[in-house]
Amino acid sequence: MRYLLLYIPFALSLALSGSPELAYWMAWAGSWYILLLVFSGAIKRHPERKPWGQQVLRPLYLPHAIFAGYMALSSVFYFLQAKGYVYFTKVGDGDAPEAFVLIAYAQQLYLLGHAGLVHGLLLASRYKPSKYYLKFQSYSGGALTLALGGIALVSLLKVVPGLGQFAVKFDDLSLVASVVALALVLPERKWKYSLFALFLFGLNLYQSALSGFKEAVLIPVIILAALLYPQYKRLVLLAGPAAVIVLIFVLPFFSNYIRKESWEGGKAAGQAAAEAIEGLQETTTGELVDNNWAFLTTRFSEISLFVKYLDNVPENHPFYYWKLIEQGLLNIVPSALYPGKPIMEDLVMERALENGIIEWYSVGKVSTKPQLVVDGYVSFGEFGVWVFLFIAGLLSAFASVLAERWFGGYLWGTGLMYTGFFLIFWRGNCIEFMSNTVFWSFVLMAILFIVLRWVGLVKKIKYQPAVPKNEALLVQEN
Repeated sequence: MRYLLLYIPFALSLALSGSPELAYWMAWAGSWYILLLVFSGAIKRHPERKPWGQQVLRPLYLPHAIFAGYMALSSVFYFLQAKGYVYFTKVGDGDAPEAFVLIAYAQQLYLLGHAGLVHGLLLASRYKPSKYYLKFQSYSGGALTLALGGIALVSLLKVVPGLGQFAVKFDDLSLVASVVALALVLPERKWKYSLFALFLFGLNLYQSALSGFKEAVLIPVIILAALLYPQYKRLVLLAGPAAVIVLIFVLPFFSNYIRKESWEGGKAAGQAAAEAIEGLQETTTGELVDNNWAFLTTRFSEISLFVKYLDNVPENHPFYYWKLIEQGLLNIVPSALYPGKPIMEDLVMERALENGIIEWYSVGKVSTKPQLVVDGYVSFGEFGVWVFLFIAGLLSAFASVLAERWFGGYLWGTGLMYTGFFLIFWRGNCIEFMSNTVFWSFVLMAILFIVLRWVGLVKKIKYQPAVPKNEALLVQEN
């Protein structure tokens, strides 16, 4: 019965539907309420009865908060723009009152999906002591070894035809391993190892910046803060939010420049990055503010696209029902086993074209993949929103539980393996790409477990191994 607490804000928002603006604010505040329920442990005690700060990378906490923030909470900027605001300054009359009916409905569906996600997370977050441990002389040395091994494996996979997506997953794993290594080595005060870990982390961060994806830079910084939080609470609480705010303010300009000059203009990524830094220095604060507002209202939030789907489905286009699920299952099949496999990006963009998200002349030039909550709605309506997000919550928590069972607990299981392989649960994607990524992430994690057992790095516990002091302070292992 306690799970019903998750759905109270949704019911209240529906009751306020006669006043769309009030319904919107109730739905938006409802997601904050759900976050409070989770982080306070009001519905279900924190796993292992530990404070959430000692297990912040588990999907119930930071990944869920980021997912919910991007899906539901970020819409407030679009709402303010619709009311005629730029930031918190009134500059115009805003949209017609009818527009807020769809905006409020979209936010209600976000809230329903958020409740379903957390419902699934809470049900599946059943952690038990691991039966295995990773045998390293030191945890920081082990993380550095895994990071370097990941880099070597990525280089190998990139040259093997058909294994490109596996290279991407191990690239993510190597990046997370470098973050874990840095978080572990700093308290040891071994400067040579610390400098090497900083170099590896910096190199990965630089390559992430060159990718043109904002998340690729933000995520390593957030993971590092989460790992350092148990031992450096004050520093993380003071410096962490400030660093993230600065990055959110600067990254849109930097990433857009790289995309324009490198992706479209054909320049080398390094050259584009150098030019972006010069342009950033020459850009006025006002230009940055305007650029950032455009980012917050159109890219940081997906609600502007969601309302277009709501306006078209099912009134002008029927629900897709099982079609998207079938495409998701189809995308799991490797192209090597299915030579005639359609290009999944094209199939996904078909529904963007069918629902007026893009025009025909934009096909092949832009990528506007819907999020999971949108795919849930266009498939089965409100029920689809709930069930798609509920299943995502179940799978996300199960992946973390399984990773900890196989790799020796929170640090290696959730901190490294879950975070490295299942980053897609942090932000989400369309059903086709989520199906493929989640399925093969489970497969690759299982293969890695078998290989590490074979080479003797994963051992079955016959006794509880001692945990080095600094690591016990940092990660609070079992």
